[in-house]
This record gives sequence, C-alpha cells and structure tokens, in this order.
Amino acid sequence: MTGRGSQCTFTSTLYNKEEMAEIKLCYFNAAARGEISRLILAYSGVKWKDERMTGDQFRAIKEDTAKLPYGQMPVLHYNGQIIAQSLTVARFLAGELGLTGRTSLESAQVDEVVDALYDLQQASFKCMGAKGDGRAEAIAKFEDTLCKGFSQLETRLTARGGQFFVGNNLSWADLMCFNMIESFCNRVGEDMRVLKVDNYPKIQNLYTRIGQLPNIKAWMSKDN
Repeated sequence: MTGRGSQCTFTSTLYNKEEMAEIKLCYFNAAARGEISRLILAYSGVKWKDERMTGDQFRAIKEDTAKLPYGQMPVLHYNGQIIAQSLTVARFLAGELGLTGRTSLESAQVDEVVDALYDLQQASFKCMGAKGDGRAEAIAKFEDTLCKGFSQLETRLTARGGQFFVGNNLSWADLMCFNMIESFCNRVGEDMRVLKVDNYPKIQNLYTRIGQLPNIKAWMSKDN
C-alpha cells in the first residue's frame, strides 16, 4: 500500500496465517500497556483472541501465578505458554510477525526507538497520578519531556530517511510511535493533551500513513 502523503510502500513479511499459533492476549478494556500488542496483532492479520478483563476478574486471579506470573497484565497465551510483561509480549509478537528488523543491528535500532517511546509513556503515567496543586506543575514538566523526546525522535527519523524509524521498512517501532501519539492526543485527560504533532512533520506524516493502513484503520474504527 502506498502511504498517503508519500510514495513509500508499506510492506510486511508475515508468516503464513495457517501456520500461526493459538494466540490470546489478556488485558483490561483499556489501551495503556496492552494496545501496542493489539496493534501488532491487528496489523499482522493473524487470528487471535482479544480477551478483556474487568477489575473484579483481574483481582480474582491476581495471586494465581499460573495465570498471572507477576500479578500483572497484559499476558499472552501462545500455543499453551504464558508470556508476561508488556514490552516482552509486544517484542515477542513483533519478532514472530516480522516486525523487528531484518538484521541484529536493525533489531537494536527498533528497540532503541521503542524504549525511548516507552520512557515517554511512563512519564505520562506518572503525570496522570498527580493531583491537586501539584498537577499543573506535573503537566508542565510532562510537556517539556514530550517536546524534548519527540524532537529527538524527529531527528532520528529524519536521519534514517524520514519514512520509517528503521531500515526503510515498517517495524513495531513505527506502530509504537503511532500508539503513543494516539495516547498523548486522544486518550489522556484534556489537560494533558499537550503534544503538538504538527511540530514534528516527519513523525506526523508517519502517523498519518500508518493510520491509513487497512488493518490499522479497521482496528481503530472498532469500539476499542
């Protein structure tokens, strides 16, 4: 598919769907730490189950290490095995579905961008917890962190050709960026919507192109 706003073609090197494992992702009915794995799976087109738990359902199994090894979600059920920790789950799925780069160097470059974006996500979670008189100060600090982080990412994207973060092919680093922009612009409280994506034209273009991918567009149009 040719991305809107450029002549770049999105390509995918995914496994034959008939060869894929039984896959179930368990998380709350929220985006937060589970959405990047959902986006990877949605993009891939493989068959998988999106299991969303209520708070009561989670608390009922929280201490059961056979179901939640670390008492946290998301967890991935993959061919009878359970994989925990959000970035581990996403990285594993990306590896299985051909979204981690073509070489070990590209894989490290993908992880670099993902980790930088994850730091920004963690900063947003910390800001969400601020209340009362300290909230305005926390949001201002968060805005500074976002501006610095996205400026650095814009520079990185530009240096690598401006189309994708790594190897001139879509990777889960690009999906992670799309997910973070969705989070910072649409999912947080209005007072935390401080990211101005148009200040970062290469990132904005990447975000727009990913949003037009058929599987991503279909996923985002669902009532998630």
